Amino acid sequence: MDETLSVFENLNIRNNPGTEKTEVIYTIRPKATDPFQTNVEVIAMTQEEETIDGKTDSWLKIKYKNYEGWIFGGYATAERGGPRYYIPENIVINDLSWY
Repeated sequence: MDETLSVFENLNIRNNPGTEKTEVIYTIRPKATDPFQTNVEVIAMTQEEETIDGKTDSWLKIKYKNYEGWIFGGYATAERGGPRYYIPENIVINDLSWY
């Protein structure tokens, strides 16, 4: 995956996907220690989804600053609309639809 998503609220970056038996390696804090619109580079995602705080989504492996770890996708948003995750099916629909 090669996609950038935005984070607008405090969000933990973890060493592995999930909330149990994982460690927080950094906490993104928009407007405090990080820019208001904190952009993270998504490099992978889990196929399995989880529900946290009523949001169902996958865990995303990201790069941000000098950190590489996992965030819950339910707290990240896509820039300017478009597909939430840029996966092969979305590439065909969105990039090739003009043919």
